[in-house]
Order: sequence, then structure tokens, then C-alpha cells
Amino acid sequence: MSPTPTLKRKLSTPDRRSNPRFPMSVRATYVVGRHRGNGVIRNVSSGGFFVRIDRILPVGGPIRLLLDWPAKLGHGHTLQLAVKGRVLRSTGEGTAIELLSYETRVPANPASSLNPTGPVNE
Repeated sequence: MSPTPTLKRKLSTPDRRSNPRFPMSVRATYVVGRHRGNGVIRNVSSGGFFVRIDRILPVGGPIRLLLDWPAKLGHGHTLQLAVKGRVLRSTGEGTAIELLSYETRVPANPASSLNPTGPVNE
């Protein structure tokens, strides 16, 4: 008598994030040490960001982000968000960043906007 075959099911792991994530596609500039690069914010929560960037970053290290918030202020002025964070994980898929602090800015010169054409459509 042959043994009864067993089916292995992949059980989904529950999402343990404490903050809901919201998808977005907005260009950002990041700074890590002396390196400055560009990326695309893929989702955001009250606790952090997930960013697609061009390199893998050291986990635990500080990072700064600057992005144009998608919503405009009165008269079409851009609102910039300057973020200080910590790299939680970084892979070829992107980088998870814990939000440590942030400030909003209104560029003195609207032409200094990082993203004059709006959100990225990838």
C-alpha cells in the first residue's frame, strides 16, 4: 500500500504592518552619505515609504528624500516634502524607508520643482 500523498499549501503570511499603505508614483531625489540619486515613490504610509531606486542601500543607514507632493496648493504651487528616514530593507525591488521626520516646503521659485510634469506613469 502506497503512502497517502499530501498536498502542501503555501499559507499566506498576514500583513503585519501597523500602518496602511497607499500606492503612488512620484519622482523623488534621495541622498545617502555623499551619494545623490533619483527614485520613484511606489507607496507611502504614516510610518514610511517604499522607493524604487537605482542601487541597494545599507540597511540601518540614514537617508533623506525630497519629493513634490502630488496635490497642488492654491494657484498651482507645488508643495515639497523633505523627509529624514532610516533604511529598513533594500533589495533589487526597492528600498523600504522608516519615516523619522519631515517638513513641508513651498519652493520660492516654482521652476525649482523636482517634478514639473506630475506623477510618474510606469
